[in-house]
Amino acid sequence: MYNLITFIIFCVGVYIVFDLNLNQISSNMFDYIMSDTYKKKGIKSQVYLLKGKKKQNIIKKQILETERMLRISRRENKISFIFGVSLIFSVIGILIASSFQNIFLIPTLAVGFLLIPFWYFQVSAENAKKEINEELEVSLSVITTTYLRNENIVKSVEENLEYLNEPIKTFFKDFLFDVNSVGIENALYKLKSKLENPIFNEWCDSLISCQNDRTLKATLMPIVEKLNDIRVMNSKSEAMYYASRQEFLIMAIMAIGAIPVIKSIGQEFYDALMTSNIGKITISVVAGVILISAYMVLKITRPLEYK
Repeated sequence: MYNLITFIIFCVGVYIVFDLNLNQISSNMFDYIMSDTYKKKGIKSQVYLLKGKKKQNIIKKQILETERMLRISRRENKISFIFGVSLIFSVIGILIASSFQNIFLIPTLAVGFLLIPFWYFQVSAENAKKEINEELEVSLSVITTTYLRNENIVKSVEENLEYLNEPIKTFFKDFLFDVNSVGIENALYKLKSKLENPIFNEWCDSLISCQNDRTLKATLMPIVEKLNDIRVMNSKSEAMYYASRQEFLIMAIMAIGAIPVIKSIGQEFYDALMTSNIGKITISVVAGVILISAYMVLKITRPLEYK
């Protein structure tokens, strides 16, 4: 414990003396990890790269997934902050493993704690995306209904703008502003780029086609109904997702809670578990299984998306 406190004081002292910028450090490390310059590209790696099937390690894959979810929820500027927090968490994981004097646990907790902030913000981004999709469904529905009546997308947006909520309202405000400068079709292309959503993109494409052929307006409402289908399917799946995450959490607590239980039952067995190499490796394996299971649970309980 004394060594741990000394190390923390040393790190704080280095940070203050050299006037380090945590945001700059995290940004540089983020760029380093996301680039491939630190890897030697063999023939196999180059083939994967050319085919667009390049394999990614779990850290890079998780960062890209979190970045994608944040971009969809319009919070992509937080990725550097998340990476900075993850670095702090990784150091905390190393310190925890060091406090148990378990060298085998250090890489496990370093990687596991590094991913925890990404998991948290990914779940948060998924919830934000869900809210955006619900608002998108309502907005597109009312605008489409009006457009089917008057066949004028500009008037349709103007009539319903006051009933829209953010962030969808801002998208259509920008659309009305762009119409005056670049025309309807170009404004629709710009509107399409505002949100990374395949259904919204399809709706914009169909609306662009309607500018040249008004008979295609019948394709708009079926596209909007896809949002309703996705929402209904996710609503039906939520209970199952919640149960799966709850079961994992219970099992993880039981696995971690077994250690103090072992100590209360037999001190000698506990000492052997914490001091022998076999015991240390066992704890490291259990910690690794918990973290991998957490990753898999989050992966399989992700809300459904239209593709």
